[in-house]
Amino acid sequence: MRRLGLEREVVDQGVYESSVKRFREAGIVMPTFAQLADPCSIELDTLSRVAEVDPDAPHPLNLFRAHWYNDGGEKMPVPLPMHVVLPPELTGVASPILVLLGDRFPMIHSHKLIAAYGCLAPRIVTVTPGWTEAYGLFLEGEADMALSYTTSPAYHLIAEDDASKSAA
Repeated sequence: MRRLGLEREVVDQGVYESSVKRFREAGIVMPTFAQLADPCSIELDTLSRVAEVDPDAPHPLNLFRAHWYNDGGEKMPVPLPMHVVLPPELTGVASPILVLLGDRFPMIHSHKLIAAYGCLAPRIVTVTPGWTEAYGLFLEGEADMALSYTTSPAYHLIAEDDASKSAA
């Protein structure tokens, strides 16, 4: 029986080579996960070309917008993801609750764009038994990124005044 989940090897070398050739011919460059985690690390030349593209157009440069750091117009990255803070007086919970706005993504206006991008760039994932182990590796610098809660970067910023963590 075939295992479900992410393939760990190239399934069809011919399809892979054809895709690479097509991307090269079309000049399609995919952003790295590090660039999506920190859009400020994207080269200014690339960001200026992205800014010229309609965020709702089916254009490969919109892949550089597959992150939480889009402004309302989705032209340029913002330093802090768009969010709303729900105060304890409103929620009855002692800690403020952060709500990230998931409608700031190109084309489909949904955070699910990140999951779709993840399907385009597989096979670079470290799997751990659970979240604690994965996030621990990330915090220790052993992993470039971790699949975590979308509020984790906001927590580090607000609770620890640490802006070095970001969501992709």
